Amino acid sequence: MKTVPLNNQKLLDLLSKSDKIADEIKQMDFEMCVANYHPTPAFEGVKPYSNEYLDLAMKLDVEEFGFPRHSRGICQQQTVNDFVDEDITKKIGAYGRRVSAAIGAHRNALFMVYPPGGYIGWHHNGNADGYNILFTYNESDQGWFKYRDSVTGEVVTMQDPIGWSCKAGYYPNYDEAGKNELFWHTAHNDSWRRTIAFVVPLKHMWLDLIDMAADGDVDLSAY
Repeated sequence: MKTVPLNNQKLLDLLSKSDKIADEIKQMDFEMCVANYHPTPAFEGVKPYSNEYLDLAMKLDVEEFGFPRHSRGICQQQTVNDFVDEDITKKIGAYGRRVSAAIGAHRNALFMVYPPGGYIGWHHNGNADGYNILFTYNESDQGWFKYRDSVTGEVVTMQDPIGWSCKAGYYPNYDEAGKNELFWHTAHNDSWRRTIAFVVPLKHMWLDLIDMAADGDVDLSAY
């Protein structure tokens, strides 16, 4: 995963249109909206974004962690037990599709709003592979994205700046990668944060998105 300079003002203006949705979500009771997609009793008491959780997850069947088992936030895909206004999830989904069409992305993989103390637990998207570009807004610098380097095994932290930022990377599928080569990642924040992510199937399309986000001011050979 690498940082992308976010210089395209039209894109920034488009991303900022998510402010209204985020403001609506801020009024919600997040204690009623925690998404535990697949509760894991064996992990009870372990923070889903901790290295301990990652170690435990990697000892299990990798297919159990394609999507995150645990998260705290509101996204366009909620479980039936979530106390979320259906109108909000429809707005999130519609906005994500609108941005996807505007920038020529294949699909909107995620639009998630995290409250203070929010997170998305360790997972690898080996069941939803592709070239990804992520746009994140944080109200402070107290948030981060972490991933496991598949070569060294090191957990790398990418700290959030204040405001909008962009990163891009590739998520391999089960057929391409073994348990240690999958792109394990997680995120956590101490202030309001949101991430809008898109995926495309082909590298040249991904490079075009990176070039667009950077408004041409980027060395594409680095990606």
